Amino acid sequence: MLSSFIIFLGNFWAVASAASSSIQRIVLLLLRLPEHASDEVGMSPWSARELAINGWPGPVNPSDSSPVSPLTKLSSNVASSRVTVSLIIDMLANTTLEDVKDIDNDFPPEVNSERYVCQGQVGKGGFGHVLAFEDSKRLGTIIAVKIGAADSLRNERKILALLAIEDTQRKQRIVHMVDSFTLTNQHGISTACISFPLLRSSVFDMQLAAGSGPLHPVSVQYLVFQIANALKFCERIGVVHADVKPENMLLTTNTVYRAQNKTRLVHVDVKLADFGCSFSSMWPEKPHPTAGTMSMLAPERLLEHESGPKGDVWSLGLCMLEWAVGLHFLSPLNTAENCDELLSVIQCITKQPLPGYMLEAALERSKSVPPSRRPSRAAKFSPPANPPQVCHGYDRLLPYQELHNRHIISLGRKMIQIDPQGRVDISRVLKSPWFANMQD
Repeated sequence: MLSSFIIFLGNFWAVASAASSSIQRIVLLLLRLPEHASDEVGMSPWSARELAINGWPGPVNPSDSSPVSPLTKLSSNVASSRVTVSLIIDMLANTTLEDVKDIDNDFPPEVNSERYVCQGQVGKGGFGHVLAFEDSKRLGTIIAVKIGAADSLRNERKILALLAIEDTQRKQRIVHMVDSFTLTNQHGISTACISFPLLRSSVFDMQLAAGSGPLHPVSVQYLVFQIANALKFCERIGVVHADVKPENMLLTTNTVYRAQNKTRLVHVDVKLADFGCSFSSMWPEKPHPTAGTMSMLAPERLLEHESGPKGDVWSLGLCMLEWAVGLHFLSPLNTAENCDELLSVIQCITKQPLPGYMLEAALERSKSVPPSRRPSRAAKFSPPANPPQVCHGYDRLLPYQELHNRHIISLGRKMIQIDPQGRVDISRVLKSPWFANMQD
């Protein structure tokens, strides 16, 4: 048995050495792990191959209440195991290099199989998983690979390609893709992969690590200014991000300290990431208006109206006020079922009523709700019984005597206007006196 395995391994390496190694093969191997992988690396008994063909297979154990991804199992054990490409190859069964096809672009060739060490899963969302690889020959060099169904990532790849074409010097505050390609297995299942430089910390991660409370107003100022510049670039080329939130703002540094009960970034350098919900105003296809994070969506998108760049302005304005106040305004209502309550709280926060056309749209949509559960026209958007603290006015939570807070309050009122026709665009945001002496 052992001799047969050694012969098989020798034949495999003979084939492997005949072709240039690549990150694509690494990803393929991760996608094609055998059904009963070694416990040493903590793999799920479910294969990623079956995952790609049949979807989530269900609980790993009968007592489990939810399925567990093999990638999640892998990431939970990287601290105790050095999971190299060679180790994964040793566990392969019935996989050949011919399974790799339909590749758009190659990664740098001559990648040694021992060179890249899998760091496990670093993120996941509605569009796929993100795996990290460390280059052991260039310590500290980390690459992230986003993996998902080819159909679900097709639009993101197009948007990222457009961003790359328009920013050839990479001067904009965008997390650009390094490469993208498609892997198709023998069953015809296509998996898309997009690689990025890995920036591990987001603004949201930084807030969690630093504890609750507001950010220092200077940090808020730089964050808003830099993300606004990224959105201005997107608007110039016709791209709407459509999912602006702290989780999608990645930091190149995460050095922070606390001053007067406020978290302050030592050096703010942030980039806009994750264009999975993005679209181009010049392309006919558009995602569903409510694609993205419900609690960060502009009111027009909650009502399933088309939204343009001003929807991103709303989301950035909401981020700015949450950072300054130190409260999450709408996160507890982050589900589609709470759409009406979201609109109710939004009116409390902004102290603005819904415009007539939005109210009519909301009432029209509510016709799908059973009559017994349908609120009356008068009660539909009345203030919530137990309003969050911010409903008493974010301006009351910010000491007006501080100059930064005066700018935040003034700009916030313009950015979170319920009616997009009265909302400022991103160019007007950047013309605020708050940013008069700033350069990016």
